[in-house]
Amino acid sequence: MKMIFLIHDHQDNPWHRKQQIESSGFRVEMFTRGEDAIAVLDDYKPDLLLMDVLLDGPNGFEVCRKIRETHGADKLPIILCSTIYRDIRFQTEAHMAGAQDYFLRPIEISELVAKMIRHTGSFGQKNGTATPSSSADSASQRNGKAEETELEASLSS
Repeated sequence: MKMIFLIHDHQDNPWHRKQQIESSGFRVEMFTRGEDAIAVLDDYKPDLLLMDVLLDGPNGFEVCRKIRETHGADKLPIILCSTIYRDIRFQTEAHMAGAQDYFLRPIEISELVAKMIRHTGSFGQKNGTATPSSSADSASQRNGKAEETELEASLSS
């Protein structure tokens, strides 16, 4: 099972998001501070970091830069998210800090899972051999990727 580090302050009920991600087939470890996640990064070896920009202590951009000093993007994908940092310059900042993706909340869980699958290479499975368990899951995955592609296209124009 793929492990996700969810780094989020206590706003917007991160526990609900954790449960949604877990029900999609991922294991989730929660942190409220980026430094705490960095401290155990090598012990847990997560497959992806899903991190809020607004955190106690260093913000998500700073934490991302710190992680990139020792963990390359090819080994550890990072997705940053925010409710308040909506301007395109924050998306640019996220990519410059080393994040592979940036999204605005709220986000549908199917879209979030599609992003996680895209960046981890599989549907919650550590070895990358699993496929979605039903055609409905597969359709949801395709729809999430289609929405993501539309978003990327609109941002690049």
